[in-house]
Amino acid sequence: MNDTLNLFLIIFHNILLKQTDPHYNIWGGSAFYDFQGACDQIAIDNDVLQLQLRTRPRNYYSTITEVGLLMKLTGEIFHARLSSTGGGADVSNNITIASGGASYSETGTTHKIEFETPAGTSFIQINGWSYGLSIQVQGQGYIFSDSVGMFGSWNHGDVRFSNGTVFDLSGGYNDVKERSFELAESWKVGLAESLMDNPSDICDASSACGPGGLFACDEVEDRRLGLGKSRATQEDCERTCDDIAVPMLREECEKDVELSADSGGDEDWACQPSYTDPVIVESNQCEFVTVDDGMCSKTGDSCQRLGGVCKLKCEDTDDHVCLPGLCSYDGPETRFLEHGGARALKNSKAKKAKKAKKAENECQCFAPVQCS
Repeated sequence: MNDTLNLFLIIFHNILLKQTDPHYNIWGGSAFYDFQGACDQIAIDNDVLQLQLRTRPRNYYSTITEVGLLMKLTGEIFHARLSSTGGGADVSNNITIASGGASYSETGTTHKIEFETPAGTSFIQINGWSYGLSIQVQGQGYIFSDSVGMFGSWNHGDVRFSNGTVFDLSGGYNDVKERSFELAESWKVGLAESLMDNPSDICDASSACGPGGLFACDEVEDRRLGLGKSRATQEDCERTCDDIAVPMLREECEKDVELSADSGGDEDWACQPSYTDPVIVESNQCEFVTVDDGMCSKTGDSCQRLGGVCKLKCEDTDDHVCLPGLCSYDGPETRFLEHGGARALKNSKAKKAKKAKKAENECQCFAPVQCS
């Protein structure tokens, strides 16, 4: 994904929506796909955190029944399970400010983990709903750089298998839905790393549940039939999919109704929080993936988080500034230095050593002024 393409993403480069009925809208909002099966999956994984989710079948569709978030620096964990008594989630949390400036808040059936960073606020939001849980993420590179998983590749775009191979999103919704099991299986959570209450390494492509299926439908089966929704939901919800302004989300709502057609095709799918209050913002150009010069590369992720590229012979401009210490030189003189060339001060190789030293100093992070 290059800078030019990102400039024209009018809906979320750094926003990701995960609906109740598993619709995965990948980083950038450029594509979405479905997985209507059962699997404990890695949704987001990077050096800072790992987000896991559990999908389980409800006969005609699947839903998110459990979510786990691990902060890798501290080992602190947030966990949410779909409540068996109605719309909402049963939550346990020990995430504190020590985890990358994180804080937890609860408002009604909405649970939010926020990260205050120099680049602004990022958050992961879990909503409880009568059909299941939904996840919405607003992210800056400070927290989400290098993210991979079912929610896509932050740095490279698209969605990819765990080995880095691009998953083909062409062919339309029905075609992709039939193939997405392999992707979920690729990102299956191992038993040893599972954050779920009852770890499972079973992945199944079927949305069938109950007698004869791998998983029971449990109490959510009643809600699938429209029997377990709260009275407030039944009385207050008068929306239909046609009321959703964002075309992509409207299409996903229509798929929800279609998938649940055998159980009445309730239009009140349109009332779930990720449709009524979606997380949608414009792209942030400070978060774009950037490509370095051929002889310079980033040291750590500071330059990337500033929206910068590493350049040899970097020079300030009106809208960019050169920052030292964030890049390293990868040219042939560096290899010469590594083999002892710097000690050859009495012959012509000394010139190469000096050239390499100069190149190291000239290789700097070329970052936008508004990002640095």
